[in-house]
Amino acid sequence: MEDNNSNRRSVLKAVGASATFAGLSGVVTASDVDTERVRDEGLPFPDASYIAIGDDVREAVGHNWWLLRMGRDRVDDLLRKSSLGSDEVTTYGDRVTTLRDTYAIEESAVTSTDVGQKHTYHLTDSDVDPLGREEEIEVAEVANAVIDGFRAEGDGRDDVSSNWFGDEHKILSKTAYDYNSVDIPSYYQDDLKNASPEPDQFGCKSCQVDWIPVDIPYALEQKMEEGLRGLGDDSEAKHPPFHFYATDIDLNVGPVSIDILEFGGAPSEASEMVDRANSRYGSSEAEALGWAAHYLQDMSVPLHAGAIVEQVNPYVNWDGSYGVNPRRDLHKAYEEFIGNNMENASGPVDYSFETDLLYSQSLSTPNVAEGCRDLADLSGQYATGILDGVMRGGKNDPSSWTDYGTDVFEVTHNCFDEAGRQIRTYLEHHY
Repeated sequence: MEDNNSNRRSVLKAVGASATFAGLSGVVTASDVDTERVRDEGLPFPDASYIAIGDDVREAVGHNWWLLRMGRDRVDDLLRKSSLGSDEVTTYGDRVTTLRDTYAIEESAVTSTDVGQKHTYHLTDSDVDPLGREEEIEVAEVANAVIDGFRAEGDGRDDVSSNWFGDEHKILSKTAYDYNSVDIPSYYQDDLKNASPEPDQFGCKSCQVDWIPVDIPYALEQKMEEGLRGLGDDSEAKHPPFHFYATDIDLNVGPVSIDILEFGGAPSEASEMVDRANSRYGSSEAEALGWAAHYLQDMSVPLHAGAIVEQVNPYVNWDGSYGVNPRRDLHKAYEEFIGNNMENASGPVDYSFETDLLYSQSLSTPNVAEGCRDLADLSGQYATGILDGVMRGGKNDPSSWTDYGTDVFEVTHNCFDEAGRQIRTYLEHHY
């Protein structure tokens, strides 16, 4: 298996290189390479490394575990870049010292999984007590200041390119039917492709599923939804909860400590769109299928399927009220990285992510909701490491993201390989 996947990677790299040389903008037709040589094999990078954070760490310090992972110099630098005054920087730095001394972590297990090599971090002292209420608030203040400093990097830009919201959804749809066995009538292909970005404008149509099916304070639920929407800009890219799906989420905020087994509404919304397509014909049918494809495609992005609480970043204030500080710039930096390498690889990325879409076979389960769940299950496992890498390396330096234990480029290739399978399966079943 290792040799076969090594061959596959060589083929894909060669394909990407030849397409660029030929001036084809990274677009490769099936005739350019013997696709059967690679289509029946597993993920292109089955041994990709990625980090995971143990439940003991999450129970002890909550979703701000990343303060324990980040280099101390990096933390101090971001505190100085924040809006804090010099005295506050010193105070917050002292809090970081106490936090890291009390809750030291170390890599304690490396396990082979179906998506790669998982490196799990646990507390060095298993008997340490979790943060108390006041300590939690103080740590949240530090985390928000560090995030403020991260946001200020790169001239404080928060308007990361929205290229993903249109072109990339179209590419994901078009590649599935252009280079494989999906027999969509040619006069409906553009209708499907052009409709696939549109849910980023209307958000959702059904919007009925209970996207957070647990009993939490209504004020916190409102803040969680506000934070999810804050990961988009609510204009060119609406991000309501129906563009996310994740399982087994730990939510530890103030008095709330709960494990959410299912979070988000992407599978439900995708199913709703397929139901609409089944009652339509022609261009209207293709339009609904394009909408359904959108929610499936979102699941190929790990940050739509994992590290949800870390991105939404809820916290409790001294008066007991809830707040959120969504990490939109981090979310968008990773999506921009995907967009910049979708058709043409650049920098440290060996070959385009579009190439992954070409060489993955269909699956046996055509249900689009199950496809969303399966794709989210794969990509979501990488989300923690991607968030960690982007935060530590900086949103303007993707080449450094792989330096912290997660092979960000390799796991992204794995996600788009699986996305090709799921999108193709869904469309082949319908047509």
